[in-house]
Amino acid sequence: MELLLLLCFKVLAQILGSKGCLREERTALLDIKAFLNAYNDSTLELRLSTWVNDPTSDCCKWNHVKCDPFTNHVVKLYLQDLHVNPHSVLQYNNHSMEVSIDFSLFQNFKELRSLNLSQGGFQRLIHTEGTIYWI
Repeated sequence: MELLLLLCFKVLAQILGSKGCLREERTALLDIKAFLNAYNDSTLELRLSTWVNDPTSDCCKWNHVKCDPFTNHVVKLYLQDLHVNPHSVLQYNNHSMEVSIDFSLFQNFKELRSLNLSQGGFQRLIHTEGTIYWI
């Protein structure tokens, strides 16, 4: 009986439509875009042109983002081939710093199941507790 009620609720939510993506997840996506813009050239702006700071814009419809149709939570992020440019990072003694991405950028995605960062130019993923994961 509970399963039937849940199914009815999900169908009703889909029929009535949704409000779009969640505010905190839209903000997190814009934070990711700002981070990536710091290490990229103008091609990133073209690839993420749908990622706009507009409350009426549904981030579930943005490029490289997939949301659950019932909960509107972001479940997949396709950030591959964004070609982070390590030479745009601060230089220290004529050596480029490695480009790391902080895991905390993704903490607001409560239902994120897939994150594709392949071919992005990142050398490592830093966890907030200091653990380093090499990509």
